[in-house]
Amino acid sequence: MTSADNQHPSPTSQRQAAYQAWAERLRRTKLEEQRFAAPPDEESDQPQSSDYWSPESLWRDSELTLAKEREAERVAQEREQQLTEALRILGLPAGSTLETVRLRYRELGEQLHADVNGDTSGAHAEKLSEVSAAYSIAKRLLGGPRD
Repeated sequence: MTSADNQHPSPTSQRQAAYQAWAERLRRTKLEEQRFAAPPDEESDQPQSSDYWSPESLWRDSELTLAKEREAERVAQEREQQLTEALRILGLPAGSTLETVRLRYRELGEQLHADVNGDTSGAHAEKLSEVSAAYSIAKRLLGGPRD
């Protein structure tokens, strides 16, 4: 073996060097864009330091993006659970439309209203309150107009 064979960099160091070169090109590009761009507003939340596009800041940005995606997924699951529970209270299957929910709410409202059924104990009033809350949640989550 010659001494030239021993001087080849390892694949890991080649990747590191390529990443560092890429990060430096990106940083220079962003600096050029900033140099020729219009001056930022005083109220801008963008940092003015030259290391704004450093590999560390890119990593932080990607971590923040992942955290936002996880939060959005958690909120979507929570909304789906709320909708499922509201539809269960209304006695409707999953996938019901807003119009179906409205019709069911009116039907239950007529059945449970004290003027119609003559209930004096308040049991129907409590159930009507629960149905009304479920309708409000379902209407909001299915995209109905807000009252």
